[in-house]
Amino acid sequence: MWSYRCLTAALFASMVLQTPVRGQQCDPDYYERVPLYLAQPYMAEYRDKYEAADHPEGATENTRVEAQDSQWRRLDRWTNADGSGRSQVRDPVAGETITWNPRSTKAKVVEYPTPVAVRFSCWRSPDSEGDIDPDEPPPGLYKSSCAPAGQGQDMFCRDACEENRRSKALTALKNGFLPCAPEEPGTEDLGMKEIHGVAAHGCRTTEVLPIVSWRCGAGGCKDPSPHSRKTLQEIWSDEYGLTLRKIEVTWHDDKYYDSHHEEILSLNREEPNLATFRPPDGYEFVTIEMEEVSCEQLAQ
Repeated sequence: MWSYRCLTAALFASMVLQTPVRGQQCDPDYYERVPLYLAQPYMAEYRDKYEAADHPEGATENTRVEAQDSQWRRLDRWTNADGSGRSQVRDPVAGETITWNPRSTKAKVVEYPTPVAVRFSCWRSPDSEGDIDPDEPPPGLYKSSCAPAGQGQDMFCRDACEENRRSKALTALKNGFLPCAPEEPGTEDLGMKEIHGVAAHGCRTTEVLPIVSWRCGAGGCKDPSPHSRKTLQEIWSDEYGLTLRKIEVTWHDDKYYDSHHEEILSLNREEPNLATFRPPDGYEFVTIEMEEVSCEQLAQ
């Protein structure tokens, strides 16, 4: 009798231990059907200029740095004229996002959740709006819907199977110059030109939208007043699909309203150093773990 109980307990323990292992097995159909390609590495610096007719300061400018390595790590850094700014790194290899700024010596790290075996799971990071110190970098609110472990994930879920998939990543694709969309009304192909020594192809889209405003008061609403909004967007990109110049202008009733103009200042296609994707020395890391919630909560 004793030996029977021991054997039964051993079999039960074995089943409990084996269930997660089976759940963690990678789905070969998914990972073969959706292969991972290496990214095209680069580091680029841009100048952004914003202008609005109703803005008291007129035009404002900032500089922006983008960097990406072949493993899809990405840095975005914004620096304003007064020296303030913000940096953010998305690191799919480590499964985390890091945010920091020059006003604080703290770097917020949001760790992506680990998918659960056999079932779907939903996750959310704590909202950062309640930060006590306004100078600390807000990490933002992250949400993830993770498939069962081993069945392919979105960018905010980390799965042991992704390591195997990443080890078999294919050579980076070269997309070629992006074509304009001739079927879209108001689209023009601007042809080719060089921007800071880099060949670029341009597309321009112009759109006019009618707007109707009703004048309403105590006596009710009177006849509508017709308006229009015209938007122009011009994008120049290189053969890798990287934007080199972007112009967006908006008019209301043919009167200038606002614009955004960004242009690349420098471009380096070499693999960035790993230090590019980390805060400078001296920063304290504050880790924020995502919490599992019901998928109904995530949809709210």
